Amino acid sequence: MARKQHIAIFTTASLPWMTRTAVNPLFRAAYLAKNHEREVTLVIPWLTLKDQTLVYPNKITFSSLEEHEAYVYCWLKKKADILSEFRIAFYPGKLRHIEAIFSKEKRSILPVGDTTEMIPVGDTSSHILLGTIMVAGGKLSSRE
Repeated sequence: MARKQHIAIFTTASLPWMTRTAVNPLFRAAYLAKNHEREVTLVIPWLTLKDQTLVYPNKITFSSLEEHEAYVYCWLKKKADILSEFRIAFYPGKLRHIEAIFSKEKRSILPVGDTTEMIPVGDTSSHILLGTIMVAGGKLSSRE
């Protein structure tokens, strides 16, 4: 039997922050994993408790990766009626908020450290989606 293609989708936002940057990659991961022909991993930022209180609405915070992961799967099932089998992985993120340039509502999350460490080494069937850039078999190619 042929080995499944692996796709990792990296994003700079996650639920419960209701932005396109959080929701669209989640839907993409669910769609790509729905027929079980691929192994899909959604890679999202893990924020400190302090940053969570600044970003997430309604005072929602998570004390563990597992709690955050369960929230994402539950939201997908409850709000979108989608049950899909894909993996969620986390990278350390940090909230960037420059008062002089951005308003309080216009924040961004930046990776802390090297997120490429999450890319499987030696697996030429891996595809990594990073916004409009896809890494396929170790080579960068534009999706535009």
